[in-house]
Amino acid sequence: MDSLAFTKNLQHQSRRIFYRNASKTPTASEKGFTMIELLVVIIIIGVLSAIAAPGWLAFTNKQRMNAVNDAALNTLREAQREAKRTKQSYSISFKTDADGVPQVAVYLAKDSKGILLPASSWKKLGENQEMPKGTVLVGTNLTGVNTAGSSLTPLTGNQTQPITFDYQGNLSSEYNSPNLGPNNKGLIVSVALTQSGFSGTKRCVIVRTLLGSIQTGQDNQCIP
Repeated sequence: MDSLAFTKNLQHQSRRIFYRNASKTPTASEKGFTMIELLVVIIIIGVLSAIAAPGWLAFTNKQRMNAVNDAALNTLREAQREAKRTKQSYSISFKTDADGVPQVAVYLAKDSKGILLPASSWKKLGENQEMPKGTVLVGTNLTGVNTAGSSLTPLTGNQTQPITFDYQGNLSSEYNSPNLGPNNKGLIVSVALTQSGFSGTKRCVIVRTLLGSIQTGQDNQCIP
């Protein structure tokens, strides 16, 4: 067989193979996923989501708790700075709104003796953080102006007794003699998840000395 005949024969065989393959009916794998396969994938995704959701929720709530604690720390420092800057006594109080969301107010101490602060004085703690109702629990050991008690009291709708800084940024003795409580634990603002309460994981801010030293703590450090 010469080369020309061989080439023609090869072309003829190639055309036969091409047309035979083109006329084949696609197999199940060539058609794509079957309904059963899709259902299996959906079930697997559902199971994985159910496993991951509680862990993600716990992580998110812990981040909210940390954000509220950071906000309490920053606001206490803000009150102390304003007292030093203006050479006037400044106070800070906490409360919760009707939805159980913690709030804070910084104000001139002389403007609030014996009166409730107006609604415009309050802002949400962790105001840039989404805070579903009843997620975070905030409490203090304040029993009077700059006076520490021996237990944490959860915030209610009423404003707490204030923490007041004098013109030097120290705990003011103008309205009440500072009393940091037994063992000098300090004035404590504690934050926990509502679900576990103050017996669970906690974060806190502590005004520990008469000089207005502000520190953060966690868990056992947050117990008066």
